[in-house]
Amino acid sequence: MNQLHKKRSILWLGYIVAIIVALALIIDAISDGMDLYKSPSQFLASRRDQGYIGGVVQPSSLVQIGQDVSFNITDAEVSIPVSYHGALPPIFKEGGDAIIYGQMAGDHFEAQKVLAKHDQYYKVRREE
Repeated sequence: MNQLHKKRSILWLGYIVAIIVALALIIDAISDGMDLYKSPSQFLASRRDQGYIGGVVQPSSLVQIGQDVSFNITDAEVSIPVSYHGALPPIFKEGGDAIIYGQMAGDHFEAQKVLAKHDQYYKVRREE
């Protein structure tokens, strides 16, 4: 093998290594973003201060005074008190699923965004 072939082989090997490293970084970034939200238990276990939490709005915990809202979000294991200032989505209700975004402030979660989940099936009302 002459010098030219040796240089080309090393160059191609460098390209292949760079592509493998780039793909590994892309896959790692995608897998980190796969969890859009965490349950209250997972969120507290992760010890993160900010992020998305998904769970059920605990029945009898919703208190709304004007634009100030407080409720608990739970996953049947852990319940996190949430405070929010703003209008709630029309389908937001106690016992319903919700996804909230914000950060922990002491022992409660200050939500910046509140999303209400609904089931994936739309039911047709039949008139009889």
